[in-house]
Amino acid sequence: MSRIMVPATCCKVGEILANDVTNDKDIIIVVKNTVVNQYIKDKFTELQIPYIWLYQPVNNVNDMENKIKFKAKKETYKDVILNLKWVLNNLTTGHKLDYEKLVRIFKALVGNINENKYIVKCLEDIKGFDEYTYTHCINVGFYSMLIAKWLNLPEFIIQEVTQAGLLHDIGKVKIPNEIINKNEKLTTEEFEVIKKHPIYGYNLIKDISSISESVKKAVLLHHERIDCSGYPFGYSGSAISLLANIVSVADVYDAMTQNRVYKDKVAPFDAFEMFLTVGKSMFDTTVLNTFLKNIAAFYVGANVILNNGDTGEIMCIPPKDILSPIISVKSKYIDLSQELSLKVLSLL
Repeated sequence: MSRIMVPATCCKVGEILANDVTNDKDIIIVVKNTVVNQYIKDKFTELQIPYIWLYQPVNNVNDMENKIKFKAKKETYKDVILNLKWVLNNLTTGHKLDYEKLVRIFKALVGNINENKYIVKCLEDIKGFDEYTYTHCINVGFYSMLIAKWLNLPEFIIQEVTQAGLLHDIGKVKIPNEIINKNEKLTTEEFEVIKKHPIYGYNLIKDISSISESVKKAVLLHHERIDCSGYPFGYSGSAISLLANIVSVADVYDAMTQNRVYKDKVAPFDAFEMFLTVGKSMFDTTVLNTFLKNIAAFYVGANVILNNGDTGEIMCIPPKDILSPIISVKSKYIDLSQELSLKVLSLL
């Protein structure tokens, strides 16, 4: 998609920023890929922002065309989930990994590589569509792809990390169903069994020559943490590959924001808070900061429920304080950095 620079006063509600927007002190006030709304337009005027970069669609796409395009992406997403389910179910019955079918799933994921705004909305809308394991693997593939794009990595690495995200939990087919589907906290012994799934996953794909060593290593190491707190080996720092670091962030974010058999999902802002506190010592800083800066922008425009029961729309998420969005409630703007008793309870 091409870009165009326009006077900030000339941007329209619904257009998408193609670059970060900074103030006169070079501080980012709105990040790339944010959809412009009236609050953001007014902020540009208030801060006297002279020019901004916008994505320029090839054609003028109306709301109906957008809805049709999104519906098509949603159906593609459902289809890859069902195909992955077939592949994994075959593995559990003792068959070999159907790599050709896996490649078709992978190509369907990578085919969405330039559809950021549709990907994130699909991920939010489809969570819970099918059993957790299948949707989770697809979601982690998508999130991993986005992180690699946001890091400006080469195309071949984007493709590899997408594949690693798709395959990261494949070893869980070797874990007993009574452990995978247990609806309460695992015992210490059961968790020790779960911790073997990266090794099982690696063993399932290690002899497939078409899968790169980088992808295999990411599958093996996606639960390692830079502070040595991960598993299965307790690696730290540079011993953990870039692909594994990317998949680990994608994995944890999706796991936190999806319902699971033993816990309810949390709001994205609760996940952000975890990453910005305890997560700072566990995950690669560059990967984590890049993910948080960019993913937050996609929640602008989302409808939410606050902990006081009010509903509203997210108007802006300050890049310097992504835990405190600006929310429009009953025709009034509420800044959660000032209203400390309020928080986003869930998305609508």
